[in-house]
Amino acid sequence: MSEFFESSAIHQSEYYKQAIKHIKDRKAGLITSFKTPWEKLNNETLDGFEWKTMVVVAARSSVGKTAIKDQIIRSAHHLNPNTQFEVVEFQFELPPVRHVIRQLAGYTNMPYSKIQSKSGLSDSDFEKIKLNAQNIVKNLPLPYVISRPLTVEGLRKEIEYHCGVKFPGKKILYTLDHAGLVLRNSKSTERDTLIELAAMITEMKNKYDLIFVLLAQLNRNIERPERNVDGSPGNFITSSDIMGSDALMQHADILIGANRPGMFNIRYYGPMRYQITTRYDTVFHMIKNRDGEAGQLLWFKFEGSTMSLEEMDAPNCKENLF
Repeated sequence: MSEFFESSAIHQSEYYKQAIKHIKDRKAGLITSFKTPWEKLNNETLDGFEWKTMVVVAARSSVGKTAIKDQIIRSAHHLNPNTQFEVVEFQFELPPVRHVIRQLAGYTNMPYSKIQSKSGLSDSDFEKIKLNAQNIVKNLPLPYVISRPLTVEGLRKEIEYHCGVKFPGKKILYTLDHAGLVLRNSKSTERDTLIELAAMITEMKNKYDLIFVLLAQLNRNIERPERNVDGSPGNFITSSDIMGSDALMQHADILIGANRPGMFNIRYYGPMRYQITTRYDTVFHMIKNRDGEAGQLLWFKFEGSTMSLEEMDAPNCKENLF
């Protein structure tokens, strides 16, 4: 049997040659990272996400993980003008039209509720929105959207098609909203599906020049009452709080736990007792970071009307007198 075996081993000297070329090309600016809308996040990574990277953003429902993903997409081509790439979204949670309306709120800086005529929409505002939409369609490189839920194998086929057939040799930013909505095979558990999904994304990112931003849910452990006690270490999101944490922790290059403490009546967040003054104070926990230091906290203000995050200074800390 061994006479028919062909080893896949490659002498490591070949990879040293490739590494030196990569370093030289980065030095010359021929290879650049993918910049996100937030300098804080860029600074914690290699000036943005490296290509061939899997990024996981995990949060409870309504915290804003879809808005985080959408803001990355809206600014993608503007912030990375010298990189030729496409964007493909697996959008399984929101109906495509509602998703576009949310994006319009971000593009136009007009409140989502106003666009949706919650308190009425004037003819002039409607014309502004319509003109903006026309300009966006005409002038911006918009993403391709796949809204029909797929199995892991279906996702693989789409990635192989876009990377290998439709845009061969071109970089692609993929997003998936969200991991829990991937269709399961009849005998697979949710955990099995997440393990299969994470392994497939790793295979694809090693094969193609892509970044995969995966949105994930937190498990119910985060909802225990003691986790919301002011000043408790339990306020912080950890890797074990993430649905499918073992698979995602193993395969992700960057794993971010996003939290809005004020939504859960936490006034003093974590053992440092950060003073939370609004329900819009948002924190990124850098749980895993292959390109930087893990454990960092990055602070933002969530603007719900325009579905966007703005950077803010870390809140003041209240001394624990007990």
